[in-house]
Amino acid sequence: MQNILKKEINEAFREKQPTRMAIGVMWQAAKTVSLYGELLKDLDYATQVRLGVEYKANEKFSIRSGLQPKPGLSSGGFGFIYKNITVDTAIQYFWNNNHFRQLTTLSYSIHKK
Repeated sequence: MQNILKKEINEAFREKQPTRMAIGVMWQAAKTVSLYGELLKDLDYATQVRLGVEYKANEKFSIRSGLQPKPGLSSGGFGFIYKNITVDTAIQYFWNNNHFRQLTTLSYSIHKK
């Protein structure tokens, strides 16, 4: 749960951080396939359902897909690991306005010996 106390961001405008509750489940359907589900409730909005699936082709490469019926978006992406470098990229498609959004992250892990 986020922001149980309904803390204000800006007291002058009485702007508050959203209060959210979420519960999620993950089921490993097979050695290479995981299924995900989440219910997200923001007190100011309707409950959202999120569903996802991930396929791990091997230890270094995975493919992901997701669906969120309301507000209506689909997503897909992949992740790749090379030594200490991880690249994750995804694209979201918003059904109601034919809009796409893309995100890519690049991270480097430092391992202590």
